[in-house]
Amino acid sequence: MLRIRVGIMLAAIYVMVAAVSFDAGLFPARPLYDGTAPPEPYRWVDPPRDLASTNQPPASLREQLSAIEAKEGAGLNTDDRQAFVIIEPDALVVPDGISRVDVVIEPLDPAQFGDAPEGLDYDGNAYRIEARYQPSGEVADLAQPVTVLLRYPFGATSLLRRDGDSWTELESSPSSAFELFGDTDRFGVFVAAGLPRHVGSTGIPDWVFAVAGLLVVIGGVALGRVRSRQRRDEEVRRQMGKKAKKPPPGHAKKG
Repeated sequence: MLRIRVGIMLAAIYVMVAAVSFDAGLFPARPLYDGTAPPEPYRWVDPPRDLASTNQPPASLREQLSAIEAKEGAGLNTDDRQAFVIIEPDALVVPDGISRVDVVIEPLDPAQFGDAPEGLDYDGNAYRIEARYQPSGEVADLAQPVTVLLRYPFGATSLLRRDGDSWTELESSPSSAFELFGDTDRFGVFVAAGLPRHVGSTGIPDWVFAVAGLLVVIGGVALGRVRSRQRRDEEVRRQMGKKAKKPPPGHAKKG
């Protein structure tokens, strides 16, 4: 049982170190999606400083749906597959006289909307997703919710929609690794968010905790090996002691 407990503890420490190390930018790699190929690097509107030199601009989408196509529904996404909107059949209200519906997905820097809700950090770009009737240019109405899916770079747990001057958390679920989706009854600005990743209230950078965690892992492994070797040595000595106390074969007790 002791070995099992030690193993579980070391595994937990390893996961913590790996997560903190990725978030702190200590390693250039990014977590992998499900599948055999690594994911494309996340494309930022305003990248973290350590990723700015290799960052590529995120893609946007401008799609023109005929009135018939708008009624039949559509699944639309940016070319970099970081933002999707799924419009079910008859989800869009298409009044008479409308020639088409223009759908736009535009990446934005979420910092322009102020801080994330308390206890959360933005995880990736914000995206403005909207549909407008043409030729009037008015915002399209929804008869039923549409589905928004966002890819995120680190560890998002929430999908937020901007409503006025605040964020509303939508009921969301993971689609696959590093993707969140949720239904919304209106278009707007959306962003993924998760637990804060960077410098906390102590003012100590994440890399300090990462190094400390790594040292704990190394020390724990070394200590486990030393204790295992000590137990083996003690067992050998115990067995040798038992053999030394046994009388030799054929030895008779004196009367």
